Amino acid sequence: ERRPPRKALIERLRAYQERLAGHDPFSPEGVRARVEHALDRAGPKGATRAEISRTALLRGEAVEEALKALAASGAAAPLDSERWIHAQACRAAVEEIRAIVKEAWAGKQAFSVPLAQLKKERDWPAALWRAIEENLERSSLAARRGGKLIDPAAADALSPQDRDLAERIGAVYRETGFLSPRPDEL
Repeated sequence: ERRPPRKALIERLRAYQERLAGHDPFSPEGVRARVEHALDRAGPKGATRAEISRTALLRGEAVEEALKALAASGAAAPLDSERWIHAQACRAAVEEIRAIVKEAWAGKQAFSVPLAQLKKERDWPAALWRAIEENLERSSLAARRGGKLIDPAAADALSPQDRDLAERIGAVYRETGFLSPRPDEL
């Protein structure tokens, strides 16, 4: 990894000092601030406990305790059993995808957004994508169908006859599944 230019280093140092807010770097508050700073620098990819330990120059036990305290305060969240993310980075990622989805639905130009395209453009961990999808579904902004995010209001664009037909077809598939011995009959 190349060393960043001097101006960037100075900005990083200022951000680090602001995060410490005058606390002793080895006090419990200072350790939490160092761990939070490491998570903040990791961005939407998050970081494992080992990565945080290396970045913050702390032992694993200290990182573990700081992560518990940050999770209790809402400043950090576990993405999975090993990877953690700063709450601000998680919110920013969710808002970024929400904005893309809202823009797609706004002009009714599209009723679906391919997840593969979004994931290709953003190299985020699978756990973050699951959290984003859950947030979109919980807010009724989008539903996941296969590899796409679907506009829940897309059915409103169908005529009443088409909606009825789609509901009857969906009921048949829910009841019988794909029992046909011939795939071309599907």
